[in-house]
Amino acid sequence: MSDVCTLYESFNSEASTYERHLGGSTRRIIAYIISLLGDLPENPIFLDNACGPGFATEALLKAYPTCHVHAADIAPSMIALVNNNVILNNWGDRVEIDIMDGTKLTYPTNKFDVSMTNFGISLFSDPIAGAKEINRTLKPGGKAAITCWKDPPFYSLLHEIHKILNPHSPALKSTSAQVEKWSQKDTMRNILLAAGFSGENIRIVEKEVMWWNRGIEEAARGLADHFFCVLGREMGGVIGGGWGRLRRGW
Repeated sequence: MSDVCTLYESFNSEASTYERHLGGSTRRIIAYIISLLGDLPENPIFLDNACGPGFATEALLKAYPTCHVHAADIAPSMIALVNNNVILNNWGDRVEIDIMDGTKLTYPTNKFDVSMTNFGISLFSDPIAGAKEINRTLKPGGKAAITCWKDPPFYSLLHEIHKILNPHSPALKSTSAQVEKWSQKDTMRNILLAAGFSGENIRIVEKEVMWWNRGIEEAARGLADHFFCVLGREMGGVIGGGWGRLRRGW
């Protein structure tokens, strides 16, 4: 059994709906991160860590025409999406893709000018181990951009639905505890300090981002996708064959 949390397995099976259930929010955060990076070496080397379908990889390649990007994710279907995009855009000479656990990166020490872990660290089985790997693989003076959700409003709705469908679920309390944990600013800071980052170099920034869809139907489908991605494994066992009818009637 991998030491990666089971949510990654859900992302692996739900990769094709990833963008819809996030309403484009991660792309807007990536653009904001790029605006904060400032001066970089002439030919920067980036890590898109826990890359998902490669939104950061795509944005970095467009923003930095001479850069090289390493994209890594534990979920093979996410990596397949990145690979398809690389082939489609003829980026093969600028991107290297790997299936890799963020807590056990196999890259050499001091490799990257910039390491970006966009909404991935909270999903690692051991966030401190993941942060240590980010720190280890950064060049001296390199920059790391690590993000998590402070207050995802859709989680409260998913929580209420979960209580109705399975009020005795052990995952109910653990999910709520995780959301609460990562909503605290000190959580990220303490993890980075434990991983060896210097406190004087840590900058915590808050950014509000909208979840946009092309209409009510797509928004509803996106929320249903997210619910199924996060809770579908457990709910499938609870309501069995009724799940498909419930999902279609969302």
